[in-house]
Amino acid sequence: MGQTVVSVGSNFSLTLIGKKGSTLPHDISPFLEKNEAVLDFSSEAALQENLPKVVAAKKPIVIGITGLSEKTLHEIKLASQKIPIFLSPNFSEGIALLKELIKKLPLGTYELTETHHREKKDSPSGTALDLASKLPNLPYIESIREGEVVGIHKITLHLPFEKVEITHEAFDRKAFAKGALLACTFLSNKPSGLYTSIYD
Repeated sequence: MGQTVVSVGSNFSLTLIGKKGSTLPHDISPFLEKNEAVLDFSSEAALQENLPKVVAAKKPIVIGITGLSEKTLHEIKLASQKIPIFLSPNFSEGIALLKELIKKLPLGTYELTETHHREKKDSPSGTALDLASKLPNLPYIESIREGEVVGIHKITLHLPFEKVEITHEAFDRKAFAKGALLACTFLSNKPSGLYTSIYD
């Protein structure tokens, strides 16, 4: 994901830290002073090691790591009292808009279908769980793993005499990378706090 961020970040001065494929934590201390924000797609172990350093440096951080433990989520909430933190399982602009649309949906019977490539580990996806938590009623969630699908999330609302479907499909991981950089810009003038959308 770091390489993808670099590929779309021509308007940003970016420092890429960490070796592709490595699961070991990477110390970001030497890079904090000269960079305005931290964007973390690494691992929970690396985040646990580096978050206190980011707080000490008083830098904003954007976190795109999914499957975090309750302990780490608690540490993020505590850290957000001192620095601005953007935490999201999905940074695409389309998903951000979808979350805004959800606020206008009525009570009803919901289904949520999410489709991803065969190698995706978490099921349901972090995005599906995030969307489900925001719907007026908890939905039935179906997870599909096939081919090289980047990501499709479909919300179906069943009403007494009709049905409404809203679908978001990402065609390229660059959608997430671009949104993550937007999140970094979004935090640039924000006070301490925990943010989950560019519409917060």
